[in-house]
Amino acid sequence: MSRRSKIVRLHGITMLGLLSVVAGYAGTIEIGGPSGLTANYINQGAGAVCAAGAGNCVAGSTTGYVERNYDSILFSGATNNSGATTPVPFTGYTQTGGEASGLTATGGATFAMLSDGQAVSGVSNNYWGSNGINGASDSIVVPIGVFGATDVWTMLDNQWGTMGGNDTTVTFNFGTSANQTTGLTSVAVALTNNNGTASNGELRAAMSCSTTPGTECSPTTNPRGTTASGTTINGVTVNEGVVFSTFLYTNATGVFYGGSAGKVRLDDQQFLLPSADSNLWLVSMTVTENNANSPQSAALLGGGALPSETALSAITVDFNSSSVATPEPTTILLLFSGLGAIGLRRLRRK
Repeated sequence: MSRRSKIVRLHGITMLGLLSVVAGYAGTIEIGGPSGLTANYINQGAGAVCAAGAGNCVAGSTTGYVERNYDSILFSGATNNSGATTPVPFTGYTQTGGEASGLTATGGATFAMLSDGQAVSGVSNNYWGSNGINGASDSIVVPIGVFGATDVWTMLDNQWGTMGGNDTTVTFNFGTSANQTTGLTSVAVALTNNNGTASNGELRAAMSCSTTPGTECSPTTNPRGTTASGTTINGVTVNEGVVFSTFLYTNATGVFYGGSAGKVRLDDQQFLLPSADSNLWLVSMTVTENNANSPQSAALLGGGALPSETALSAITVDFNSSSVATPEPTTILLLFSGLGAIGLRRLRRK
């Protein structure tokens, strides 16, 4: 092989290596790690450890949200037709006693399910539920710290929700660093509760009422039916799917779904993020309940407001770059020059 062909070959190898550095790599991150969205992960504050590493994350906030159990709220009173079995939304799920970390649920993406001990009543903490009353708005802020995020998956449902209304908004906060706190670029996606008549919403109740023998679960208070996919909201395309769906239940008991019949399910949403934000850090996410009401607070309002509770189970982020910014053009030129000089020197020695 001639000296010239060796130089050309060396430059070709160098180019391939450099392109791989610039392109980075694609990956998936289950936010919070094997234990999911624990209170410690969200509230750890300065020096927090997120996808960007220790000390590179913003402080989150659980204000207005509390940890709850599926069977106590979202699946309240649900059993199978024989009345002997409660729903099991993912492998390893237990209603009481807490859960081991590393449990997953799979829909369009794989999620790390919340493992955060027991609630006051002794039941396992499975999800974050909004806790506002009297129509108040409340939010949960989750640190993310991922550069080059292409899409975000959430496990989101609703306890009730106003039919065709916007009870839940998901906001993506972008910045030039993983822990930026001011001057963020925020993209808000207002989700519509499916009204049960067509594929025209992105959020449903975890209880689907097929019959309505009682007033606790009726077409006016429980979003249900087939959800929409491919809807673009504020530049973000939203696709919706089913993570968990189980048997029909009958005669559900409890304050929320007494006397109702239907199906239990959990959904996920894929948010395809705008390409304009692909060179920024996804600093954090905010999930807001816009119309927080419990059945009790709705009664206090004279029935003028319907109960609603946003339920967040997990978040997974896909990205197409390493968690460092793409090298500047001058850095690339210097790398070329340096590698080329090393190659020439070696050839001259030979």
